[in-house]
Amino acid sequence: MMLLIVIIAAVFGFWIVSFLIDQLPASQAKQAQPRAGNTMPDRLAWACQTLRVNLPIDIGGLQDAYRERMADYAPSKLASLSGELREMAERRAGEIADAYRIVAEHLQFPAVPPAVW
Repeated sequence: MMLLIVIIAAVFGFWIVSFLIDQLPASQAKQAQPRAGNTMPDRLAWACQTLRVNLPIDIGGLQDAYRERMADYAPSKLASLSGELREMAERRAGEIADAYRIVAEHLQFPAVPPAVW
């Protein structure tokens, strides 16, 4: 029983640390997030960096990248987080959705992000 508790605690701790480490680039990306006046290449570069993709990419690859990035922000994973962390994760999920729309529009793909969960 004690071993099971230790394993569960280790897995939960690993997930929390992974989540927090993933947020470090998010704070840098937030600073580089495009503003309304930025040029399209700046917005596109930010979007590609956020989704971790390189152009050219097909619709399947773009959707896979979107799903992979959004998997860390599933509602079931966020339910146990504190309010501040949940808010940060929801903001990051919005940034990922915005990045998908920017790349999709540039490539003339449907700009509606695919379903994740």
